[in-house]
Amino acid sequence: MYSRVGRCYGSLTNTCRWKSSYPSHLNNTPITRVSTLPSGLRVASGVGNGDVATIGVWFNVGSGRETEANCGVNNFYHKVVLSGGSRDRLVGDIESIAANLTGYSDRESTAFYGQAHKSDTEKFVKILSEALQSNNFKTEDVESVRQRIINVHRQKRGAFNSDIIADHIHAAAYQGSSHAYATIGEPEVVKKLTVDNIVQFKNQFYSAHNLVFVGTGAVKHEELEQLASRAFGQLSATPISPFSRVDYVGSEIRIRDDTVHDVKVAVAWEAVGRSDPNYWAYLVLNALVGQWKNDAEIATFSSSRWAEQLSLHKLVTSYHSHYKPYNATGLFEIYFETVPQKQEDATYIFLNEFQKLAAYVTPEELSRAKNQLKVALLSRQENPVQLAQLVGESVLACNRPVSTAEYFQRIEEVSVEDVQSVLSNFFTDVDPVLVAYGPIEDFPDYNIVRGWTYWNRW
Repeated sequence: MYSRVGRCYGSLTNTCRWKSSYPSHLNNTPITRVSTLPSGLRVASGVGNGDVATIGVWFNVGSGRETEANCGVNNFYHKVVLSGGSRDRLVGDIESIAANLTGYSDRESTAFYGQAHKSDTEKFVKILSEALQSNNFKTEDVESVRQRIINVHRQKRGAFNSDIIADHIHAAAYQGSSHAYATIGEPEVVKKLTVDNIVQFKNQFYSAHNLVFVGTGAVKHEELEQLASRAFGQLSATPISPFSRVDYVGSEIRIRDDTVHDVKVAVAWEAVGRSDPNYWAYLVLNALVGQWKNDAEIATFSSSRWAEQLSLHKLVTSYHSHYKPYNATGLFEIYFETVPQKQEDATYIFLNEFQKLAAYVTPEELSRAKNQLKVALLSRQENPVQLAQLVGESVLACNRPVSTAEYFQRIEEVSVEDVQSVLSNFFTDVDPVLVAYGPIEDFPDYNIVRGWTYWNRW
C-alpha cells in the first residue's frame, strides 16, 4: 500500500527526501543536497560510490534568450568553449588528467560536464572555469566553429529527419518569439556573428544566479561548495529574469518533396512546464503512447494502443512521442513515418486514439506506463552522467532536486482522471501544430485534421 501525501511543487529545500511507505531501498537512496552561495550560485551534489567524479555546470540560458539579430549566438558560444578558446590547450589540459568534457545547449538550458578521477576534481573544475570565463577567443578558433555550424546547416538540407522537423514545430508553435528559432541559428546570422557578440551575450546571461554547479559520484558537498566559490566567484551576481511564457499558435508547415519515398509527419499540442502539477500526468501519457518500429523484435506485441492499431493495419514504419517541458510552457509531439498511400489513415488513427484515451484508460494500461517510467528513472540514476543531468535540470526548473522516492510517489499519484483531464483540456477540440514533409499531395487539409481532435456526440 502507498501512503498518499500532500503535494508541494517548486519549493526550495536543502535536503529533499520524500516520505512515503516505499521500501527502504528507495527511501534510503543517496539524497541530493542543494545549497546557495551568497552570489546566488547553487551547488547540488549526489554522492555515490567509486573513484570517479562527474562534475558539470547547468545554466538557465539557451536560444530562448536570443533575438532575431543574434539567433544562434548561444550555440556558437557553446561550441567555441568546447572547440575553441585555444582548443589544443583545452584538450591537452583535459587529457593530462584523463578526463573528458562535453555538453549540450537547447532553448532554455546549456550544460558543460565531464568526468575525472576524484583526486583530479579540483584540476577539472579549474579547467572548466577558465574555459567558461575566458574572453580570449582566437580568430582561427571562432572561424573554425563558424564553418562547422554552416556545414551542419548544409547537411540538414539533405537529411530531413525528426530533429529538423522538431525545429519546424517550434517555428510554427512559437511564432514571433525566441523559442521559434532553431538552436543552431540561421546561416545568414551565424556568418555575421563576431567575438564581441559572443562576449556580450555571455556577460549578459551567464551569471551566478543562472548557474547550478552539480557533482555526482565520488564527491563531497562541502568540497564542491568551496570549489564552486573559488572557480566561479567572479561571475556576475546580478539576477536574471526567468523565461517568460511564450504564446502557442496552432498552425502548419508543409514541405512537398516528391523525390523522396516516405512521408514524415509530426503533430504537436501545447503542454505544460516542468513546475506545473500536470507535468507528472504528461510523463505518464508519454509512456502510454510510447514508440514503435516495424522491425523491432516486439513490434507486434507492444502494449501501446497506437502500436497495436498501426501495426495491425501496417500504417506506419515507425513512430515515437516526445514531451518537451519548458519553464512556463511545453510541447507534446507525435512523429511518424509512413508511405504516401497511408498518410491520411495514419494521421487519423493517431488523433482518434487520443480521443479514445480521453474517454477511457484502463488501470492496467496506466500501471504499465508508470512501471516503464520508474524503470527509466532507475536506469538514469545508475549512470552518474545521466544522474548529474537529472539533478541539474531539476534544480534549474524547480529550484530543488527530486528524490527517487518522491519521483516514484509523484508517478504513483497520477490517476486515470489526471490523464483524462490533460487529454480533455489540452488535446480535445484544439488547434494542433502540423509539420509534413515528402510526397504530401494527399495529406489532409488542416481543418480536417482539426476536426479529428474531437468527437461529435449527441
